[in-house]
Amino acid sequence: MSTSLQRSVLSLLEDTGVSLSTEGEDRLYRSHGQTNTEIYQLKYTSIMKRMPDVVMWPESTEDVEKVVQVAHDHNLVIIPFGGGTNVTGAVACPENELRTIISLDTSQMGLRGHLEMENTQHPNEDQAFSEHAQSTVEQGTYAHKEESSLDETKSSRLQRIKVQSAIPKKRSNLLKWNGWGYRDTLFEDSDSIVVLRGGRYLPACKLPGFTEWAVKTFDFDRHYKRAVREMPQAFPSPKMSSSNIEDLLVQVTMVTARGTLERACLGPRVSCGPDFNHIVLGSEGTLGVITKVVLKIRPQPRCQKFGSILFPNFEAGVKCLREIAKKRCQPSSIRLVDNVQLKAGQFFRPDPGYLELLTDGLKKLYVTKILGFRDDEMCAATVLFEGDPEDVKNNEDKIYSIAKRYGGIPAGESNGRRGYMLTYIIAYIRDFACDYYFIGDSFETSVPWDKTVLLCINVKKRLTQECTALSIKFFETSCRVTQTYDAGSCIYFYFGFNARDFENPDQTLTYLQHCARDEIIACGGSLSHHHGVGKIRSHWYPEHVSQVGLELYRSTKQALDPNNVFASGNLLLPSDL
Repeated sequence: MSTSLQRSVLSLLEDTGVSLSTEGEDRLYRSHGQTNTEIYQLKYTSIMKRMPDVVMWPESTEDVEKVVQVAHDHNLVIIPFGGGTNVTGAVACPENELRTIISLDTSQMGLRGHLEMENTQHPNEDQAFSEHAQSTVEQGTYAHKEESSLDETKSSRLQRIKVQSAIPKKRSNLLKWNGWGYRDTLFEDSDSIVVLRGGRYLPACKLPGFTEWAVKTFDFDRHYKRAVREMPQAFPSPKMSSSNIEDLLVQVTMVTARGTLERACLGPRVSCGPDFNHIVLGSEGTLGVITKVVLKIRPQPRCQKFGSILFPNFEAGVKCLREIAKKRCQPSSIRLVDNVQLKAGQFFRPDPGYLELLTDGLKKLYVTKILGFRDDEMCAATVLFEGDPEDVKNNEDKIYSIAKRYGGIPAGESNGRRGYMLTYIIAYIRDFACDYYFIGDSFETSVPWDKTVLLCINVKKRLTQECTALSIKFFETSCRVTQTYDAGSCIYFYFGFNARDFENPDQTLTYLQHCARDEIIACGGSLSHHHGVGKIRSHWYPEHVSQVGLELYRSTKQALDPNNVFASGNLLLPSDL
């Protein structure tokens, strides 16, 4: 923006009383997410075509309302920013946007919340707890092992959660949890702990501080054993037993250019016309800023136990998971990795001693020679059981009994724990491997059960064909079934190749990812299971929602944001609005 315009805009924004910055470092940090293209550009090209002009840190819904009003009145652009971990290009600034762009960093808003529950007894006491407890949390709230406390108010059903500090503007710090035994089920999202992210959708950001742990782990030294022991306390539990965010959401508050949208009633189920919560959840920062939500919470399970199952092949594993889903006896988490990931996991094992080498050799001999499992076909499932000890034991018996019918054999608790932690490590391998000319990324989808295996086979085949056509000699494609439903599954793919001889490997990877997504859609898979659309998948959005759906979205956008303040470019390009 011009100098005169900058002075005028800054004066208007300063009048809101909201903290702001125009420093280059602050703007650069909030100009990108975690797509491969963005990280590659930062690491190797230092080219960022468009950055936000101003970064602002609201501390309340009222602050957000002030900023949005100024932007609406003076034709400015707002892109909400939370953890910065999106992998869809969602926070990247549109290159051709000429208006002043404000990056609205919501990390300072998580200072207060409250908990409602029928029973106010201390969780350590042997009392039954309400299954309908609700937690109100603001945008940017951290709650995993946080230094928070519940005021014991025996005469009231309302208890306050006091979070002692928020995330500093310059960096993210983990707080501590006081061990009361309650956790918000939202924080069960794999490697995530932030409640709200950038006002676009509700999945959370990755754990700060984990990179340092991963760097030590990559040295394959004694730190691994210590890290694995500490990991269960350092990470939240998986999102399986408590379903997805849309099932946990009771109420959402979103600030739009036309006012603040919020449903008045907090009833467990409300039949009151179209559910606007779902419109808000999928808006990806294009309709407004999510500032607060009310969520369902549940008691912390008393028992947690890992397990693992070895299958003769991937298809047998999928059939087993489908049977488990059919009988509705899913554990808290069950993830099936293919042969490639199973082998890759061995690289992250600590160096075995002589006794362990001998034991592993005997196990392999038993599995391959006696049971007849092929080394290039076998796969494994990691399992996490949670609940009361008796319930965990009963669930174990059911799961292993079903697995046996499909040729599966129990593979031990330690392997389950190690395999479960591998899913966290994978997220950080990409940047590490990039320094060694190996470039890759992940992508996901959801698909009905009857198409799960075929989709995995066809996507791998398609990528092999495309790599051969591009003369890529060294590449690998892997997948895992990472979440199960009654009607289908979520599949996570990992793909990478040796890019030493490629001039623009990030562009090559983008092309290959597009090919893979075309194949996924052709095989009946969804555009996304949980990553969202953003900019990188907007090409497929119109055909996925139909022309009528497209017009419905455009009408909603026009009604809530007539001046296109929230011009992030997600879902649809500005030219398509």
